[in-house]
Amino acid sequence: MQSKLIFTISLETLSHQIQKTIQDEFQPTLAIIFASPAMGLEALRVLFNKNNIQIIGASTAGEIGNTAIQGAGISLLLLDPPTSHFKIIQREANYESSPEIGVQIAQVAQTYFKNPAFIMVFSMNICGDTMIDGISKTLNGYPSIFGGMAGDDMKMKESYTFSNEKVSSNSVTVLILDNDKIAVEGMALSGWQPIGLENKITKANNNIIHEINEEPALDVVKRYFGDYFANSLNEDSLSLGIAQYPLQIIREDSYVLRAALDSNESDGSLLMAGPVTTGDSFRFSIAPGFEVVEDTIQGFKDFAKEKPEADALLMFSCVARHMSLGPMIEEEIEGIYNVWQKPMAGFFTYGEVGQQSTGTSHFYNETCSLVLLKEL
Repeated sequence: MQSKLIFTISLETLSHQIQKTIQDEFQPTLAIIFASPAMGLEALRVLFNKNNIQIIGASTAGEIGNTAIQGAGISLLLLDPPTSHFKIIQREANYESSPEIGVQIAQVAQTYFKNPAFIMVFSMNICGDTMIDGISKTLNGYPSIFGGMAGDDMKMKESYTFSNEKVSSNSVTVLILDNDKIAVEGMALSGWQPIGLENKITKANNNIIHEINEEPALDVVKRYFGDYFANSLNEDSLSLGIAQYPLQIIREDSYVLRAALDSNESDGSLLMAGPVTTGDSFRFSIAPGFEVVEDTIQGFKDFAKEKPEADALLMFSCVARHMSLGPMIEEEIEGIYNVWQKPMAGFFTYGEVGQQSTGTSHFYNETCSLVLLKEL
């Protein structure tokens, strides 16, 4: 399977490069698009329909292309798999309907492929955890599920996904792949290290933590980190202090990170970037300096020993991770790209989907999820 990265901040340049790419030896059938809402998502949809290329797309909080990062632009992969090897669907959804939407996605996938794999992007009002759970339970196993929550240039108001049919701020768009024809493999790594004792969430509702250890949640984190968690979310960016100390929610097979987006002084609650549950145990965590980048790159190097070949790469990296690591994020992206040196498109997400080494898929924060695509 051939692949080509287009990384630009201009719709005019994008159109020119698409025309240049459509040659006898490379006729793209699929585009995976990550674009700032400022680029004009409807114009993108029209452009690719005009060129008869199927698309799956998400709005972003910054774009990744090979070793570079940018803002307010476009990063996309053009690919040429046979159209019989993939299917794109888009479903309207919200937080409450997420479990059932997951079931529907799995049921549709089963009608097309015996062994489906999934690349999904979804707007910020959808619960990634319960949607993934709906897919996994319906398929009775550990299907390959990767992707991310769409961004909106850090405005935190409304994010979008799109297909050839429409652009929507209340949707999940899914690329379903025949995993017997196109290998979809990857790993999610964070590098954050746990600190302190184990704590318990004693009162929570969806993505809001009200109590930790039967105390107001904000009181507990202030005791650990002073006033970092008291900083409010403004219109332009997350509080850097909040982003630096995600919670490691303990799961049966491992853990998932949850980052705090905001705090409420009046009731002592925390707004998290993903769902939490009353009874969850966790430890606070911190990035251990340069080691977090070195460990993440090494983790993907170790993964490459088992999966040395790829036709293309996708990266879903948390925007809070970008904020926490600062300029080091560029070293991480370059180091990962250099392992395979294949076209890589990605974006900074509001949450990412990826697999543990055990094969289970989860919704994360502050994590880097990498996907390898390889035609068999």
